[in-house]
Amino acid sequence: MANVRGDNLQSALSAMLRRRQDEFSVQYSIESDPRFWVRVALPLTRPLVVTDFLFGTFDEPMAAAALQAVLQDLRLEDVGSIEFTRLGPAGTEEAAENVTRIGQVVEAYVLRSQRFVRLRSVTVYRGESNLRILFWDTVEPNGAAKN
Repeated sequence: MANVRGDNLQSALSAMLRRRQDEFSVQYSIESDPRFWVRVALPLTRPLVVTDFLFGTFDEPMAAAALQAVLQDLRLEDVGSIEFTRLGPAGTEEAAENVTRIGQVVEAYVLRSQRFVRLRSVTVYRGESNLRILFWDTVEPNGAAKN
């Protein structure tokens, strides 16, 4: 997969993603990487709630491409906000590492998708750390963020 770039990478990941849905969520896995797992809560709300985002052996740019493929599959490329939940017990090293790593994936995602992050906040709910990302609503034709 290391020699696949840009749109080819996006196409390859889209083809590799396996989708499963039940009454509570849509789940994505990749057969070749059993540690890759994404679960998006149903119904699809604002913010979009991602309860699991485990990107296995993928580095941040690959995980960003996978996130983009998931959003495309859900037809939510223009989602206004995403909340990554259950990142670890609040105040722990585990939570801090997960927030940092997912933050790096989001940074790579915005570069790929030509979007802008308006707000990034860490919240605590029921003792668990969550990361909320709010995107700018629209982008000007020249690529600049617009309020």
